[in-house]
Amino acid sequence: MATIVDVAKSAGVSKSTVSRFISGKGYVAKDVQKKIEKAIEELAYVPNEVARSLTQKKSKLIGLLLPDISNPYFPMLAKGVEEYFYEVGYQVILGNVKSNNEIEESYIESFSMQNVAGIITANSENENSKLKTFNNPVVMTDRAYKESEYGVVSDDFMGGKLSAQEILKTHPKKILVVKGPKGLNSLEERFNGMVQVLEGKIAFDVYQSHSFDFGEVEQDAKIIFEQFKETDSMICPSDIHAIALLHEALKRNFSVPEDIQIIGYDDIPMSKFLYPALSTIRQPAYKIGMEAAKLLHALIDKRPVTEKKIMLPVTYIERETTRRK
Repeated sequence: MATIVDVAKSAGVSKSTVSRFISGKGYVAKDVQKKIEKAIEELAYVPNEVARSLTQKKSKLIGLLLPDISNPYFPMLAKGVEEYFYEVGYQVILGNVKSNNEIEESYIESFSMQNVAGIITANSENENSKLKTFNNPVVMTDRAYKESEYGVVSDDFMGGKLSAQEILKTHPKKILVVKGPKGLNSLEERFNGMVQVLEGKIAFDVYQSHSFDFGEVEQDAKIIFEQFKETDSMICPSDIHAIALLHEALKRNFSVPEDIQIIGYDDIPMSKFLYPALSTIRQPAYKIGMEAAKLLHALIDKRPVTEKKIMLPVTYIERETTRRK
C-alpha cells in the first residue's frame, strides 16, 4: 500500500508539500499540484483519514456502538446512520459491543484514538461509561436513550399499549406477556404499556426472558409451552421472541392464529416472510438511525438544535398470527 512518502518521491516534492496539498492548507503551485495528483493516481494512494483528521483537527469519522449486530433490528438502525453520513462525507466505524461494558469501553478508547467527530450508541445504559467524559458529541438511541442529553427513540410505551389493545380486540381467553431482558429501559416501557392496558380487563401471566440470543429464546419458547398450557394469546417484547414462539407452536401442531395468536415487536425484515406472516409493532429502525445521524451532524457542526430528544411513533402491522377482529 502506497504511503505519503511514496507519493512525494514519485512527484519529486517534499512530504510536507504533499501534506499541504491533501489538507488544502497552504500554497501549492499549480504545476506541483498536477504532479502530486498524477502520483496519487498512479500509486492508487488513499490518504489516511485518521492522520488527516488529526492534522486538520477535524475528523470525518463517526463511531457507532450497537449492542448486538446478530439482532436483525440493529443493522436496520445502522443502515440509517451510515447512509446519512455517507451523503455528507463521513465514514462510520461500527463497534459491536455484545451488551458488554468492557467491550464498550474498549471501543470508546479506540474511537478516541481515531479522533472520531462523534458517537451514536444504542447500547444499554452504563453508569460508569466513558461516553460521559467523551469530548465530542454523543447521541443515544434505543436502549441508551433514558439518561441521554441528546437522543432519538420510538415510543416504546405506546408500542406496548398498542400490542395489548390489538390482542384485546380479538377476545382472548388467557394472555401471556413475555417480558424482555431486565435493565433495558426500552423494554421496561413496552412492558409498562402492555400492563396498563391489560390490568383490570383480563387475567394474564408474565414470563421473564433474559436474552435476545436465538438459542436461549428458543429454549424460552419450549418452557413457555410447557408452563402456560391455557394461554391462547402471546404478546412479545421483540420479533425474535415471537418467531421462536411461532416456531414452537407449529412444531406442537397448534394452528396459528386459531389456537394461539402471537404478536411481535420491531417488524424486522423477515417478519413478513414467515408463514404465517407475523403480526407485530413496527418501530422505524432505519428512521431512528437517520434522525440520530442528522442530530449528531448538527452537533458536530455546532448548528442550533431545536429538539434535543426526539420520539418517533410506532404502528401496528396486522398480518396472519393474530385473529381478525
